[in-house]
Amino acid sequence: MNNRLVAAVYERVWRPVWTAAMGANRLSASGRRRLPFDDGTFDAVCCYAALYLVPEPMTVVDEMIRVLSPGGRIAVMTGYGREHPNP
Repeated sequence: MNNRLVAAVYERVWRPVWTAAMGANRLSASGRRRLPFDDGTFDAVCCYAALYLVPEPMTVVDEMIRVLSPGGRIAVMTGYGREHPNP
């Protein structure tokens, strides 16, 4: 994001579109959507550059942990902004 044009396109186009799309299918405490996998299914779970787009990121993290097998690994990469992506 060192290029101003790339950062502007990301912030003004890409991020709002994906935030809106994630809002339509979000994991929420009420009517919680679960990942379509049994508990302990995976040895590794990852979420790259998407967690901040989800309105309730800790719900997603809980689901990642649920589908992770004992001793498995989780990898998360996310950005941090001073503002929440949802107005």
